[in-house]
Amino acid sequence: MNRYPITIDENGCAVLCTALRQQLGDTVVVTLGKDRSLQFYSAAEWSAGLDRLTPEALRRMRPMIASAAQLDLAADAVSLPAALLAYAQLEGSAVLHEEEGCWYLCAE
Repeated sequence: MNRYPITIDENGCAVLCTALRQQLGDTVVVTLGKDRSLQFYSAAEWSAGLDRLTPEALRRMRPMIASAAQLDLAADAVSLPAALLAYAQLEGSAVLHEEEGCWYLCAE
């Protein structure tokens, strides 16, 4: 399992190491995850996942979909949306880890 410590500053910015950015890709979608975490998807994974959902599944997943934000990882630091940080109760130290092919950001 890949694990990366992340520091989130008072403005909601997180610095991601080069190795992590290479694994995640240039653009990610971040949204509500399980157990008060944030879940990261590559833009391609997110789009393909939405295309596979039935209308009923789309209705059930509306909070997750509505909360999603697209982030550009071209720079070393990325600004995380305040609403997502509040949901995950993230400030200061966090960890981004891969679990069964999915990436989650959660408090340490």
